Amino acid sequence: MTVTYGTASASLLATRCLNQLASEEASSYPLVAEVISCDMYVDDLVTGSNNLSEARKLQEEIIHILEKGGFALHKWCANHPDLLKGIPEQLQESEVSCDFKNYEGIKTLGLVWHPSQNTFKYEINIKPCRELVTKRLVSCVISSIFDPTGPLGPVIDRYKMFIQHLWLRQISWDEELPQDLQETWKKLYRQLPVLNNTSLSRSVKIKGEIITIQIHGFCDASERAFGACVYIRSSNARGNLHSQLLCSKSRVSPVKQVSIPRLELCGAQLLARLIKVLPILCMPMDSVHLWTDSRLVLTCLQGHPTRWNTYVATAWYKAQIFPLQMTVYDR
Repeated sequence: MTVTYGTASASLLATRCLNQLASEEASSYPLVAEVISCDMYVDDLVTGSNNLSEARKLQEEIIHILEKGGFALHKWCANHPDLLKGIPEQLQESEVSCDFKNYEGIKTLGLVWHPSQNTFKYEINIKPCRELVTKRLVSCVISSIFDPTGPLGPVIDRYKMFIQHLWLRQISWDEELPQDLQETWKKLYRQLPVLNNTSLSRSVKIKGEIITIQIHGFCDASERAFGACVYIRSSNARGNLHSQLLCSKSRVSPVKQVSIPRLELCGAQLLARLIKVLPILCMPMDSVHLWTDSRLVLTCLQGHPTRWNTYVATAWYKAQIFPLQMTVYDR
């Protein structure tokens, strides 16, 4: 009759119960069933609507359906105070019910969400730098930066390059760093709190009646790193345009020397994988465009993989995961 937490199968069973509830109610409440299936992560529900009336209706139906399965929702939080009026205070986030406008934020899936501003912010807490700085300590600090959608990639890559430099210097995990590297690390470490000033809008579409939605992906490479990013571009009935970064991904180049053309191929392959997030958006898209400034990449993608060596052929197969044409843009 219950799912006992603490067992290895608890997370699976809880999610399986929710999926079963969604499938049973799909015919009567298709929208709610989709929300339960797609917008829940274990016991956290993060969803929304385009306007207040739709959000209210969705909220009432979600409460009704989940109560039928024995799931009582609590710790409610919203970016509009009207959505909290019908929720008892004991079921709300305590700080939200007391002071909505000045509420500092709620942690959700590793990020801090500020409801009144409807923005996500990063929260990086650092301790005073230790006297003994080792490679293990540096690696621990870098891995603690949680960046699921990738906007902090260019910053994190600098720290990864520092780790790479430690490997090249053949420094062991618990060996104290040389004085020059310690000074470099302390300078980088003191800059980390600046990331707390970074904020991302939760809404990625333009306000008003949306006319078109386009996806534009870009990939590039250098000697030190390669990466890809995806932007969403929307326009409304008034002719206004809005572009916003949707997600990005970057990797540091291998320690072993790799040519720029090969790294450009790796960037295209990374973009092809990154573009697979599109079905998660659950929104109609008018067009999808992938851009590269490397004609070599286009030549490799347009030719049959049997023409190339194993390295290029493998990149070709992986870059063809999403059936789209890439286009060259000039700098």
